[in-house]
Amino acid sequence: MGDAGIRSAMIAAVLAIVPAGCGLSDPEESRPEQILFISGGSSAEDIYRINADGSGLVNLTRSPGRYQSLDVTPDGRSVILHNEIDCRIWTMTLDGSDQKPLGPSCARLPRLSPDARLVAYENGNAIHVMNIDGTGSRDVSEDLPPVQPSSCGQTPNWHVWPFGWVSTGRVAFRRGICGAGTTFYSVNADGSGLIEIDFNPQTAHLSPDAAQLAFDRSDDVPAAPSVTIMNVDGSNRRVVAAGGELPDRFLYSRSPWSPNGRQLYYRRTDGHHVVDVPSGAVRDLAEPTTDAEFLGWSARSSRMLFRVHQRDQTGAVVSSDLYVVNADGTGPVNLTRNASVETEAVWVP
Repeated sequence: MGDAGIRSAMIAAVLAIVPAGCGLSDPEESRPEQILFISGGSSAEDIYRINADGSGLVNLTRSPGRYQSLDVTPDGRSVILHNEIDCRIWTMTLDGSDQKPLGPSCARLPRLSPDARLVAYENGNAIHVMNIDGTGSRDVSEDLPPVQPSSCGQTPNWHVWPFGWVSTGRVAFRRGICGAGTTFYSVNADGSGLIEIDFNPQTAHLSPDAAQLAFDRSDDVPAAPSVTIMNVDGSNRRVVAAGGELPDRFLYSRSPWSPNGRQLYYRRTDGHHVVDVPSGAVRDLAEPTTDAEFLGWSARSSRMLFRVHQRDQTGAVVSSDLYVVNADGTGPVNLTRNASVETEAVWVP
């Protein structure tokens, strides 16, 4: 047997006696959970990345702007955002490099499709969809029914907002009409197949598998808001929490659904709560304080992110800090500890 054969035989023998998986680690388990957040003043903000234990703080932009609508591709490699200063949608890598604008000017509220191939956004009071490289933009809201006269006048004000995707090829959005209310719609990425989902919820969030819709409204339970879940086709509608409200979805990606789809966060005047969707069982969160704003679940559904406000004597927010807590609300970790205002934050998948 030659030298090459001897080496091959030795390697095979070693592999045969080493237990499977010995010395190996799951990349998903070994990579620390990370968070992107926006911090600064009203006109001078930067985007930062930090580990969920508060270590590894990095300024990704170093070019202050006014940022909104942070989102991260499912592979955790690219970031999509809106910069109010130049009224553009931008993308960059997770280390802040390769920053480039997407699509037309004055495009905002970007929403990534589940496969990260398409971006839905608002432009000129219409819902558009473009490819992730910025090409192929098209208006998908052209088939909306005309706005009828209302208590606001013969031509009342109205606005549209995208809030998510029903599937990889179907986007969901809302249209609010002054004096009439809010209607939720979904439409195919090519503009066909427009349908009405529901009328007049306060806010709405798609489940991770895009099979269910959670929303809050005030007409399911008399004189009190309620958190309601239904299938995206409108079937199997049920109230899961009376007197509760969900985090706002129309400006930022703050989904109350845990990534495994089993848990749903909501808030009441008595504090923060989580409902187990299959069973309907509710648990109260031990922390944080009631003056805290929910920002999202970690990718492993084990921790939650909040923004805790500091207010002056008039009640105005003067600063804020980001906190990570366990799924039961215990073990809070203050990530930021500064005098700035963190306006938005998202978990990295």
